[in-house]
Amino acid sequence: MTQTNDEVTDEAIEETQEEVNELEDNQGGEKTLEDYQNLEKENTKLKAQNKTLGVQRAKAIGKLNKSNEVNKQTSASPLSREESVLIAQGYTLKEVDLANEVATYNNLSLLEAVDHDYIKSVVSSRQQKERSDRAALSPSFGSSPVKADKPQGEMTTDEHQSHFQKTMANVR
Repeated sequence: MTQTNDEVTDEAIEETQEEVNELEDNQGGEKTLEDYQNLEKENTKLKAQNKTLGVQRAKAIGKLNKSNEVNKQTSASPLSREESVLIAQGYTLKEVDLANEVATYNNLSLLEAVDHDYIKSVVSSRQQKERSDRAALSPSFGSSPVKADKPQGEMTTDEHQSHFQKTMANVR
């Protein structure tokens, strides 16, 4: 679309340039007021054409972008049998997508691609991260996530009360 617009504009500019050259040849290089007015009219006409072509181009690009978005949305196909088997075995969607890419690249089936070293490393790193997250100690119910500014033996009565209120506010 943009090439035809540019070509139309280029052709119109070339035609105008040819007319200017003809006028110069006919008059020996002298230009009259009428020549300038004619050129000015032609120039405004070309600017108007360029503006309408720009608007048409913008509309066409907008339609093209909308159709691409619709194609992207409709191209999401439901899970295949192999993909659903892998998800049932505990693989994430990201891992299944990676396995699809590996299978396509190496001409393997999806179930064979799961045995590829790259997929195994991705799965093991995810499992290791999950294990470390589960192994991290969380505070028990009785411990206070609010730490006192001073040791309790050095606190005044007012400081004890404010610390107690902060702790109880977090328990609720």
